[in-house]
Amino acid sequence: MIKDYNTLSVGKYLQIHKVAKDEELTDIDKQVGIIAILADMAEDDVLDLPILEYQELAQQSKFLEKPMNVPKHIATTYTLDGWELVPTTDIRKMTTAQYIDFQTFSKEGEDKLIEVLSCFLIPKGKKYNDDYDILEVQKAIREYLTIPNCLALSAFFLSKFNKSIKGMLIYSKWIARMRLRKGKEKNQILMEIDKMLKEIPDGDGFSVLMQ
Repeated sequence: MIKDYNTLSVGKYLQIHKVAKDEELTDIDKQVGIIAILADMAEDDVLDLPILEYQELAQQSKFLEKPMNVPKHIATTYTLDGWELVPTTDIRKMTTAQYIDFQTFSKEGEDKLIEVLSCFLIPKGKKYNDDYDILEVQKAIREYLTIPNCLALSAFFLSKFNKSIKGMLIYSKWIARMRLRKGKEKNQILMEIDKMLKEIPDGDGFSVLMQ
């Protein structure tokens, strides 16, 4: 039975989050579903437990009602199921493929959180998605990366990207103002840049997971 956030994998947390947000489930159905995930049991087996044992597991699951302590800094490496994964901390060193995959996955929010993280956590000595099975890396992230470390990483990466993209847009706006002649085309370009700047989110982009 998982009893704290520090032993709760991001994969199980996403399962719990899905159950907790399901408006079609009753409170007792949600509790049974969450206990089943934390105890790695089938829901029918949870329902077959003696009432006192069930109540004990329900009590142990109450850590989910408390605030989570998220690390303020990310680690230099993460060892997950035999993989030594190194975070990509310098956006300038990202490959085009990394950037495109990140953009694609991040648009789908928490549903693609594992895939987003796999864009940044690269096996030591490897290049992104080259000479290793990225699905195996995603599996290791899902099953072994704890949710506090996951949120610290997602906040770090998305903050880096938002600042980088914002900087590029501001520079593009400056270029447009300096080099384009006055007219509808210039105004349209400036309006599009302003629109994109407003769409850049503040924060980590996955704050919904903390609710």
